[in-house]
Amino acid sequence: MEIEEGTASGFATGESPASEARPRERLAPEERRDKLLDAALAVFSELGFERATLNDVADRVGATKGCLYHYFESKEKLLLELVRERKAAHLADYEAFVQSIEGSRGERLEALLRRMWQGLQEPGQIELAILTLNQVSRVPELRRFLVDEVIAQKQQTLQRALARDGADAADTADATAIAAVIPCMILGVAICEHVLGGSETGGLTAEQLGEAVTRVLLHGIK
Repeated sequence: MEIEEGTASGFATGESPASEARPRERLAPEERRDKLLDAALAVFSELGFERATLNDVADRVGATKGCLYHYFESKEKLLLELVRERKAAHLADYEAFVQSIEGSRGERLEALLRRMWQGLQEPGQIELAILTLNQVSRVPELRRFLVDEVIAQKQQTLQRALARDGADAADTADATAIAAVIPCMILGVAICEHVLGGSETGGLTAEQLGEAVTRVLLHGIK
């Protein structure tokens, strides 16, 4: 089932609608590339990847289509570079956070769960997740990156947080299974909150939902 990409009433960056072209401006190459990536995320999220065109992306920042092709040879390559760069930066921040947390196993896990939820609330992250999930079956290279680098790294990080001193094989297998499930559960709630809003979340705010998700994952339902 595909998650509808154009459900938000405005993109998280606060940019104008994709159909509105902007006047061209002179930018350094790296700055222009970053702006094209920002525009791609906004346009793909608003119009949906299949409907959006490279002209829509170029118009969003006042660039020519030829300028966009200078950086990205196709819409699929643009998508792949967008996901790679944004996910890589996010994972680097995530790993740095994991290295900084201390305390007991339970305290480390709680801090990690809260950070995972907060990460999805950062501008553009949930839109990027929805876009990636919708296109992962259509772009094989995107799937390889998502599975081999993003998912694998997050699961390894969670396994370390779940590790017990002197753990046996059963504990290790349990930690592996839990590490595979937790990110999917958190992402699922975040997507429901983003797409459906209060109609499916009982009117809870994003912060309240994050607290509820953390509590359920740590202590279960009593």
